[in-house]
Amino acid sequence: MNQTIEKSVSLAASPAEVWKTITEPQLMKSWMTGTGMDVEITTNWKPGSPITIRDLNHPGFENHGSVLHFEPHKLLSYTCLNSTLQLPDEAKNHTTLTFSLKANKKGTQLTLALCNFPTEAILEYMVSYWGPALEALKGTVAKSIKKHSKRPKAGV
Repeated sequence: MNQTIEKSVSLAASPAEVWKTITEPQLMKSWMTGTGMDVEITTNWKPGSPITIRDLNHPGFENHGSVLHFEPHKLLSYTCLNSTLQLPDEAKNHTTLTFSLKANKKGTQLTLALCNFPTEAILEYMVSYWGPALEALKGTVAKSIKKHSKRPKAGV
C-alpha cells in the first residue's frame, strides 16, 4: 500500500536525549514493549546493517530489516518486516520507519513517518501500535531526564 502515516510528539528534552531513547536498546526496550513482551534489539545502526527486534517471551516473533539512515540527533530510518503475518522476506513486504527530530523552544519535535504497508492488517497494526508507543517513549524520555537530574554534581 503506497500510503504514508505520520505521527508527532512534542518532548521536553533535547534532541540528544530523545536520540538516546530511540537508539539505545535498553531505552528502546522500555517504550517499545507491550504487556508480556521482553524485546531484544540488535543492530549497530550503520546504514545497510541489519536490525532485529525479537520478543524473548514469544518464540517466532522476530521483526527484522535494514538501517537506511543514521544521522545523530536528526534522522533515523530503517525497514521492518513484521513476522506475525509470515510474509516472504522481500523488500515490498518491509515497512519503512523514519524518525525525524527537530529542536524547538520546548525541547524536541519527534515525527515518525511510516510507509509501505504490505497489507491492510499491517497498516492497521502500525497505526494502533505507534500512537501508544510514542506516548510511552515520551514517558521514557521524562524518566530518563528526571533520573539524570537527580545525580549529585561532581565536587559537591
